[in-house]
Amino acid sequence: AVPSTKAYHERGRFAYRVAYKGGIGVRLHPDVSSPTTGEVLQYGQVFWAIERYAPVGSEIMFVRLAPSPQLQGGGVDDNGDGWVFESKGSTSILERVNGQRITSDSFSPSPSPA
Repeated sequence: AVPSTKAYHERGRFAYRVAYKGGIGVRLHPDVSSPTTGEVLQYGQVFWAIERYAPVGSEIMFVRLAPSPQLQGGGVDDNGDGWVFESKGSTSILERVNGQRITSDSFSPSPSPA
């Protein structure tokens, strides 16, 4: 992938599944140098996200986790429980869960009320 000359930003409600076998660490901010919260989303885990963001010049798409009592990462704000990579260059870390029947108890963290 070629780095973009514009930042990409999208808000909404997105369902994802962790596709990277090693899991993915949750970061405080959408930046590769940002500290992690100590939380790790495990391979196969399904969760809600509320935002997608790729900084200018970055090949990395970040997603912001939906607020949840299940993830208690210190230092994150009330708008979300941290950030994870959707993709990093040509490596897929997460996969979107669209058009599939998934029960609400399959999701972690649970979606917050709209």
